[in-house]
Amino acid sequence: MKHEQSLRMIAGANLKRLINEAGLTQEKAAQKLHFSEGSSIRRLYREGISNVDEIGRIAKAFGVTVNDMLTID
Repeated sequence: MKHEQSLRMIAGANLKRLINEAGLTQEKAAQKLHFSEGSSIRRLYREGISNVDEIGRIAKAFGVTVNDMLTID
């Protein structure tokens, strides 16, 4: 369980990094990822990303792999 929690947080941190590197606001990132609002992005930063399908969708949207999303730079 602890390992899964760590991977969720790594994915959330990588999402934040990708958004920053792309120069997107949280609202623009939410639009790019088809989320309803920027608060969803803030939730992912805070709680991490637990859904594998969501990680895959985010990775595809930013042109990275799922492995990239789950790896610490």
